[in-house]
Amino acid sequence: MSERTARHRHERRRMAIFGNLSELPFPDVISMLGRRCGTLRLSGLDGHADVILHVDEEHLLALHVGPTALRDTARVREVFLDLTRAERGAFEFTRTSPNDTPQHHRLPLNKLLLATTAVIDEIDHYRASLPSADTRFLLVEDPQGTLDAPLQDFLDRTQEHLTLGASATDVARAIGMHVEQAQLHLYKLRALGHITPVRAYSVRSGVSTTPTTPTTPTAAHVDHEDTPRGLIGRLLAALNLRRRAA
Repeated sequence: MSERTARHRHERRRMAIFGNLSELPFPDVISMLGRRCGTLRLSGLDGHADVILHVDEEHLLALHVGPTALRDTARVREVFLDLTRAERGAFEFTRTSPNDTPQHHRLPLNKLLLATTAVIDEIDHYRASLPSADTRFLLVEDPQGTLDAPLQDFLDRTQEHLTLGASATDVARAIGMHVEQAQLHLYKLRALGHITPVRAYSVRSGVSTTPTTPTTPTAAHVDHEDTPRGLIGRLLAALNLRRRAA
């Protein structure tokens, strides 16, 4: 190793910023980087592979989860949500030359953090109303482009699953999203009337009557208990109960 190379590596190491997320949360780490150009590596994250961010001039240029480069902006936002919520994990920032920095994006870091904070605040605001992570939903109405961009993107990525019936846990696993964020999107779609929860099936004589691939909601398995029925709906429900009793 030449003296110049050794000196360069020593200088890079001297300029490294390192610590733990238990002491300095991720948003504060990003703020501390300022306009520096370099690589931020986060390791030891709960339930998450190592994450590497390449930044320059307060912009995110590339993001890797393990060996995989994330080129989808929606996936980048989801990783930022995970990192912002992370309570432990080591971080280390090392300066690099702009010529040595890969570029797949040019996303303002402050806007990514603001969007992440808005999602967290929204989840906390609606937490008491969010559906269970295991409640399955069926798509009953196609919004046909009437949703805002984030909700439309979520529906586009999960429509195949929701057509057959899926929970927040199911779709989060399928598209790599944070479960709470999936719960929030499902809550919004339900409030708009585009999806409906699947009623839990009763098990009689030890045999489950749950269909393996439900395709359309029917009165037998769609839960409308929290939907205003009106007088006629209540009368029909009462008649149905009376028939069962007979």
